[in-house]
Amino acid sequence: MKTCNRCLVKKPVDKFPAHTSGAVCRDCRASYLVGWRARRPGYNKARARRLEASGLCEVCASMPRVGGKKCLACVVKQKASQAKYKARRIASGGCPYCSDGRLEGGKKICVKCAAKSATRIRTKWRNCPEMRARNKDTLNKLRLEVFMAYGGAHCACCGEAELVFLTLDHLESDGAAHRRRVGGGYSVYRWAKKHGYPKRFQVLCWNCNEAKRIVGGCPHGSRGRNGRQETPVLRLQG
Repeated sequence: MKTCNRCLVKKPVDKFPAHTSGAVCRDCRASYLVGWRARRPGYNKARARRLEASGLCEVCASMPRVGGKKCLACVVKQKASQAKYKARRIASGGCPYCSDGRLEGGKKICVKCAAKSATRIRTKWRNCPEMRARNKDTLNKLRLEVFMAYGGAHCACCGEAELVFLTLDHLESDGAAHRRRVGGGYSVYRWAKKHGYPKRFQVLCWNCNEAKRIVGGCPHGSRGRNGRQETPVLRLQG
């Protein structure tokens, strides 16, 4: 059962259209469309294109548009109508934005709508070029700060100093278990900074880090500073 936003009557789910948000039942939607067509007898796509080209409101076709497709008077009228339906939903204890949500703990919207709003805002900011560039710069500064706290921005094994080639390595090889607790990616860097840079990490390049994971140690560790082989190196078979 769902509650219609217009008539505020609980009806079966099949009484609501599936291709829309489902906040208004089929009967209320049909009656609204009848009135809508009565108020706009000459509405069609060609008329809408002519009004758009002339800069007139698509509702009253007499006043200039204000930023969108409608004039200021029609926008005010629409907002007043929306406020009326929201007030009716709130008076009945429901969420003003959906048909089946309930207000709890003095909140203005239900939990489901709050989650959708937060996701929409996060998506908007993540896709913003300026925000993405700012986040990238912030994360690069965080990596550099953490690397400097662990002896400098260079590989502790081979001395690689290119920042994009460096990563944070777990000395005890317990990175998978640690990432399951704190999260992957930059969460490890944030965790290290928050906890005062504990002595469980070191800075390695990706080559040395992968060699440590695959064969249990890096071949660079058995070479001198001039790169000459001094002791046998464990190699993969096959």
